[in-house]
Amino acid sequence: MQIYIAPPDYNMNDDNPFTHDGKYDRTWTILSIDENVQGMLFQQRSEHGCYSVSMTPQYAFFNELFADFIQYETDHSRKIILISKDDVNLAFKTHYKDSSIRPSDSRFLIHSTTLPTYEKILSDGLLKSPNRLKKEGYSVHPIGLEPLGEPDDYLDHIMFANDGVAPELVVNSRLRGRVNCDQHALYLPQARLYLDGHKMVSDGLIVRNVASMVFDNLPLKPYLLKTVTADDFTIPDSSAGWTPYRISG
Repeated sequence: MQIYIAPPDYNMNDDNPFTHDGKYDRTWTILSIDENVQGMLFQQRSEHGCYSVSMTPQYAFFNELFADFIQYETDHSRKIILISKDDVNLAFKTHYKDSSIRPSDSRFLIHSTTLPTYEKILSDGLLKSPNRLKKEGYSVHPIGLEPLGEPDDYLDHIMFANDGVAPELVVNSRLRGRVNCDQHALYLPQARLYLDGHKMVSDGLIVRNVASMVFDNLPLKPYLLKTVTADDFTIPDSSAGWTPYRISG
């Protein structure tokens, strides 16, 4: 594994201390261990365009999250600049593609999408990755690729959330055509798919990374349990309206 421990004064927006010219390319990832991160992790793009992830050791399953991310990134030939004030354990006991169900694996996984895309999903009988859709001639705007600097191979996967507001933030971003992380922004709910997360794990389909992912495609049967669409929602009151936070809550 190509892991480079960052100098004590290193900042993700600094020049690369491990290249002769100080530059980054798509083979570099920055990982910061930061107690101030809210939730599980935070993704962003550095001023140099480098994909950067911050995760908190306060997260209950931090050790597994850390191991999964390190292994996935290095398995995809990326070099990691690790920012941590403390020593970290790189003797991993798990693998990001383990088919055994962990305590951190959610029973249900969520994938939210727009209504036009949901109609295509029903027609195909499959969920498909952005790159698979692109190969088939379907126009896809990868919301996370430019703003977050996500690696290209992330687009080979379908992303799932354990719960919460993240799936609706993705939908609202797609509706707006740009990343919008405001969980209180007004929007119109679309389609929210609930899937059997444990079966996906035990069938060897789940790739654990910054999210639970499935490579290329996922048949709706036998994994889709329920879909909630805009028709199932009642707008609360005209003064409030729906927001990603209210849907996920």
